[in-house]
Amino acid sequence: MTATEGRFAPADEDLELPEPLGECPEVPCRRVIVYIAGPMTGLPDFNYPAFHAKAAELRAQGYEVRSPAEQTTGTTDRPWEFYMRLALRLLLDADQIHMLPGWSNSSGACLEYHIANRLGMRVSGADA
Repeated sequence: MTATEGRFAPADEDLELPEPLGECPEVPCRRVIVYIAGPMTGLPDFNYPAFHAKAAELRAQGYEVRSPAEQTTGTTDRPWEFYMRLALRLLLDADQIHMLPGWSNSSGACLEYHIANRLGMRVSGADA
């Protein structure tokens, strides 16, 4: 049994993201906010290319995106906890979470998944 088995409710791997909101002339509306989670620590360029590619794809589909890879200017001189606190603030602002490949090997992404799952957010992406 792996470290993550049995602790998280399974999510549908093929889960489709809901359509972003379009024109809402009679009621206030906003676009669906998707948070991107995935491994960063120890990966080349902190896996920023994967985060940026998924963010661009989601934005092209009309979603509003929150990505931890976009919250700093590329600095990595602070402790992991500092960046995790920033990431969790972004996650709490989201409607759903998208998991990048390899997320289950990342303690930060596992924490984000667990929080999103417990808060009832939709989960999509790799191995989710």
